Amino acid sequence: MGLTIYWITELDFDKEVTNDLIAKDKITEEFLLIDRLASEILNEFHNIDLEPNFAERLYYVACAKIGREQLTNLSFYCDILETCNKKDLASHLETHIKRHIENSINYHQTQISIDDFYSFGRKVNDRFYDFTVDKIASHKYENISSNTISSIFLDFHKHSRRAWNSNDKEILELIDKDILREIIWINTDIFLGNRKLFVHSILLHPSLNDIDGKREEIRLWLLELLQEKIKHNPNSEPSIKMWLDNTNNLTENLT
Repeated sequence: MGLTIYWITELDFDKEVTNDLIAKDKITEEFLLIDRLASEILNEFHNIDLEPNFAERLYYVACAKIGREQLTNLSFYCDILETCNKKDLASHLETHIKRHIENSINYHQTQISIDDFYSFGRKVNDRFYDFTVDKIASHKYENISSNTISSIFLDFHKHSRRAWNSNDKEILELIDKDILREIIWINTDIFLGNRKLFVHSILLHPSLNDIDGKREEIRLWLLELLQEKIKHNPNSEPSIKMWLDNTNNLTENLT
């Protein structure tokens, strides 16, 4: 029995809290056991004195450490298994690791980066680095939303157009007319100023300077969307017409 389990069963703890602590203690003990076995197996390998079923034991602890072990180390374990002529185990392990990588990326939002997986850098011939980079990029493009992009423009607008993240360029590249339509008609109560000023902030976002032709593309979309607004609500035409006249179709006086 672990020390935590001993004390909480001897004292008068809340039953739910007790069960939670016992479960955590059991998990901790399992982790410690796996870590000790991994250390023993690696020592065995580096001491050049392999015992029977070495590959099978390495495969077991490697699978158990997925999610807690650096990907560079897991890649190394796959290399060892292949060198032991256990390509089937290496392949199975690689599949489990890639599935973990995909699940981890899908769980996070677009802000996840390669540094979240390789905080200590990569090693030569690491078999998961390029796979992870590709999956992060794919996830970012597949899961982009109007909320993600509008938050970028809103933050810029709220901070008086003085603060922005240059890394947002990759996300802003993905904006299209449909997403822009959702963004410009969001509830204006959630940010300072009026809708016209917010649209000006969109056009003035510095990251658009780094995307060839994007600012002009967005301006033209805005003009089309404003014409849509007039069509659906003719009462809005005077306000829109004066706005466009004053800004020369959103090219001047974007204050």
